[in-house]
Amino acid sequence: MGRKTYMPSARIGFFILTIFLAASAGADEDILEQLQLINRQIRLNSKSCTQETSPFNTRAPARKFCDAIKSVAASEVAHVCTPFYRNGRPHWEDPAMKLQLQSYGTQQAIAKSRNKFSKEGYSVASPAQEAELLSKLNRFRNEMIRGCCGADLACQQGIQSVKLRLCKDSAAQGDPNAPDSCTLVDGYYQSSTNPQDRYRILKSIYAGARTAADRAYVFSLTKVTEVDVEEKFRELGITPSQQPVSGEIVVSPYFQRGIAKITDQVVRHELAHACSSVKRQVSAIRGENASALSLAVQQRTDNSCNLNPKAIDAYSDLFTDLREHRGLSECLYKIASESTVPGSYGYVEGSCPGSKLEEGFAIARAVMSAPPPLVPKTFPNRECSGNPSTKHPAAAAVADCLVRHSTTFRDQLLGEFRCRR
Repeated sequence: MGRKTYMPSARIGFFILTIFLAASAGADEDILEQLQLINRQIRLNSKSCTQETSPFNTRAPARKFCDAIKSVAASEVAHVCTPFYRNGRPHWEDPAMKLQLQSYGTQQAIAKSRNKFSKEGYSVASPAQEAELLSKLNRFRNEMIRGCCGADLACQQGIQSVKLRLCKDSAAQGDPNAPDSCTLVDGYYQSSTNPQDRYRILKSIYAGARTAADRAYVFSLTKVTEVDVEEKFRELGITPSQQPVSGEIVVSPYFQRGIAKITDQVVRHELAHACSSVKRQVSAIRGENASALSLAVQQRTDNSCNLNPKAIDAYSDLFTDLREHRGLSECLYKIASESTVPGSYGYVEGSCPGSKLEEGFAIARAVMSAPPPLVPKTFPNRECSGNPSTKHPAAAAVADCLVRHSTTFRDQLLGEFRCRR
């Protein structure tokens, strides 16, 4: 599902929606949707965004955050970002904002030409810049391997094999006045890039779908039976493998004033999606039921937003480097499952629980892998200002889960805010 960034302090009203590109028969539609969504931005000029008009209190005293952190750790009602909101209520509850969040994806974004984009200060990466960017992506990938896989060799190899590349539009490369679809992209992950990949993923899912009920559930989402998968293996000449499909991460080729358009946080977010896909495939291949059934949700062929309770176990396994990984998985599942309930925290009409669980994981994993200090860039500036959408939970809700269930995250915030213990 693509660029997921949150509002940096320099641009208080800045918001860009990211789409995770799920591996499915409808992958092309997902990519189109990403291109449509990425470029629909809510931008408030930082020069005109006065303290009176901004919904954010960027000067909230540390003691208020200290109180909020301690309250959230002890209660499921409190919210850690409350001091960041000027009127005590999150900005997305504003009626006008609600309408904008619901309308995402209903209008088609128009790609700009390279010439037009250059007038905004962007230029295509030079060979040196491209090499430097790919080197950074590789370094971040290695960091994700340690956090995601631990000592699991198959998982390590799967993440190491994730392809890293810059977006390229062949038409725009030949004509600088032609629309360049890469102007709409910051970054996205996709696990299957061809029919062979998709059927290999489906085979791993069926390896973990052990009962007739499990297989019927997988078929209800994918519309492909286990027999169909075997026939496709023969028809397409797919070589059986015990290795997961690694997929690829595609990033913007554009730089502005020497700075890459894609941010470090977006890279970490997309690598988190790679972690989710690869690790669950590895578990499914080994016969792990929960991973197989939760992975099938990302293989759905329609717009269903199924959320299987066994996903709690699958996502819990993605957080095994945390002492309280089960609690964090349950918390993210709760956010996703309640996202269709009007009045819930981060509610957006038409929400998709299945997508919100995956996106919630990616937000959490990206925060956990961000280098210190967390204050103020990561928290509260980015995590408290990110908007929810039909496919993404509010980053603030994910922050609540981290405060409750990640001792490392909670202690780091308490330390950086210099809170009394």
